[in-house]
Amino acid sequence: MTESKTILILPAVANATKAADDQPEITCLGGSFSEIQIIFSQNRTLITWNNKPLESFDSIWLSSFWESRAIAYTIKLYLEEHDVHHSWVEPNSSKLSDQIQFQQAGLPLPKTFASGSRNLDTFIDDLEDHLGYPLVVKDNKGSRGCNSKLLCSREELQDYFPKLPKHKRFHFQEFIPNDYDWGVMVVDCKVVSGEKSYHSEADFRNNACNGAREEFIPVENIPQDIQTLAIDASASLDLSWSRADILIDSRTGQPYLLEVNRTPGITKDSSEETGAQEFLKYHILDLPEA
Repeated sequence: MTESKTILILPAVANATKAADDQPEITCLGGSFSEIQIIFSQNRTLITWNNKPLESFDSIWLSSFWESRAIAYTIKLYLEEHDVHHSWVEPNSSKLSDQIQFQQAGLPLPKTFASGSRNLDTFIDDLEDHLGYPLVVKDNKGSRGCNSKLLCSREELQDYFPKLPKHKRFHFQEFIPNDYDWGVMVVDCKVVSGEKSYHSEADFRNNACNGAREEFIPVENIPQDIQTLAIDASASLDLSWSRADILIDSRTGQPYLLEVNRTPGITKDSSEETGAQEFLKYHILDLPEA
């Protein structure tokens, strides 16, 4: 007797579920990315469709369109981790796909929530259950803190979320109280520069472009656990040139990896210039190391 299988078609196009009409042992379910939720918590990722973990399906017919390629690739990475049979989708990185790779490498991350839906009403209860307030909304493909916002209540969230650009996708993270974060530049698994960024009183973001104060620290004075975290983050994405942003919880001293910047800014007359020179000489021009 043939074993029955359940296949999720994601996203389902018209008549897609009829593909298995002549195969009674196969049940096809049609879904959409708007029914997807992604949760990062305690170094574990959970992706669900209609509250059902994706690993509970026998196979997933996964595809994407232009706007959905980032979330489709994130789902692909999750399915690979859980050894769930699925169709191929092309790589398309975002902060969410980076996070799933960080999680797979066992790196410490803030609790995070994402939904494929743009309708806040469909996921606000789940978001609040997972994160609570205050929380931070972030652009999945943003930089320099653009569109990031600290929100302290349901009312603030309901007011701000509809104002976000409709063509972009966003996720939410727990707000971790902090006095500063580390920006650590890594070249081929070697730390070449590090700084502490202290946010201004007027802004929670630790970006220099948003008024944060930079303090460059000699590499030998950067704590070893911070250096190791930055190196591991870069290695998890297979990068030879990057900068890791690492937030320090002011209550516990616990470091959390926020993101890895593939095109980090270079502050004039700082160790970041020296790091960029090293990368150019030894990894672009391929000169022998001194």
